[in-house]
Amino acid sequence: MPVFGFGTPFRTTYPPYNDIAYWYKGFRQVFSLKLEVIAMGRSLWSLLQILKSHPFVQAIAAAFLLSLVTRPWRAALNKIIIRTWPLLLPTVAGFGTYFLVHVEDRYLSAFIMIIALLPWAPLIDVTLHSRRLLTSALVIIYSAGALGEVVVTDAASFEGAFTHADFHDDRQWRIANALTASGLQPGDPVAVIRDTEPTVRVNWAYVSRLRIVAEFGGLPYRIEPQDRTRFDPKDETIYPDYSEMFWTQLTPQRREQVMKAFSQSGARAVVSLSMPNVLPGPGWVPLNGTPAWLYTFTDAAK
Repeated sequence: MPVFGFGTPFRTTYPPYNDIAYWYKGFRQVFSLKLEVIAMGRSLWSLLQILKSHPFVQAIAAAFLLSLVTRPWRAALNKIIIRTWPLLLPTVAGFGTYFLVHVEDRYLSAFIMIIALLPWAPLIDVTLHSRRLLTSALVIIYSAGALGEVVVTDAASFEGAFTHADFHDDRQWRIANALTASGLQPGDPVAVIRDTEPTVRVNWAYVSRLRIVAEFGGLPYRIEPQDRTRFDPKDETIYPDYSEMFWTQLTPQRREQVMKAFSQSGARAVVSLSMPNVLPGPGWVPLNGTPAWLYTFTDAAK
């Protein structure tokens, strides 16, 4: 069963993300050529997704191709690259290092900005043929890319501002308010039965200032084949519904064992982030306005 307790030694909202080095003590890294090839394949796929989902990266690619259109532009670009290769070496090394392990856009942003300067390099040569044309084209391309990036990344924020959306309607905020109204106090330890959301998304616990000391759910870090589709959740389910698993697949005896483990971890209450169409049993109460349910341990039960 995917049951984990982490009530000590950290008194934080979600300890597995508090000190990663602590939880990896004793881990032994073993090199596997097969897994390394898989990792590079995933990195290549991630790079393609970054290019696909970020208009500014697309603009950089378009600008780079543009700088290769004419022979004078290509010659000027090659000349600058040869002269400044020590400045480009950290970028190449950074890309290469992440490519061997794991690639995300947030890791590569600084390197991408260095690459973004390359299409402008030919303009250093004041005698360059069609210098004004190249300048105008680059300004248009980069401006369009920047505008597209703002639209793609901040569309939800703009929509919320224009529609006067209230963050109090957010599901996690409503769960936090309901937990506070239930009598739980800031700093109280709780256990959680996860749903399909990734483990790290525990904003309800941050808002209500509760401490998660145990959970029924997946490992904080997953390396599984379906992780390839994390950019398109419609392809397949990345995370199973652990609430569904807990309430419908475990026997009553198994559920009792999990609840006992939660109690022994020091949890004052258990939060089930969702509830399938089943009777949860005595002691469980719904959190009004949310899909979550709450079970509070009594002194006698603990």
